[in-house]
Amino acid sequence: APVASSSKKSFSSLELISSAGLTGFEGTLLIIILKSLIPSPGIIVAIACILIGGMIYGQNRRILEGKDLPILITITLLLMLFPFLRGGLAISVVAILAILSGAAAIAITALFRLIYRFLSRLL
Repeated sequence: APVASSSKKSFSSLELISSAGLTGFEGTLLIIILKSLIPSPGIIVAIACILIGGMIYGQNRRILEGKDLPILITITLLLMLFPFLRGGLAISVVAILAILSGAAAIAITALFRLIYRFLSRLL
């Protein structure tokens, strides 16, 4: 029987790492906005998981790529200019939190990528 070839293009390491960083950065900004708009932590977590999961799905299916992610981040950053959407945080604190979250997402993704490569060579 012929083997079906996968038409799905795999991600390069740079694409994977940059997507992880952008998702971590954007996720933090979304959670800060949601926290200032919605009083219930459970609803915030549910909505954040849906939005971030949708972002990851869009990146995986290559719906969100290229210029789409920077545009999305620019819109979210513009929303951060409104003080009532920052949840009482200074803009510098928001920037530091978002950058650290992006860096953490990059570190976690790189770690899992290394583990995957190690196990794929071992097995």
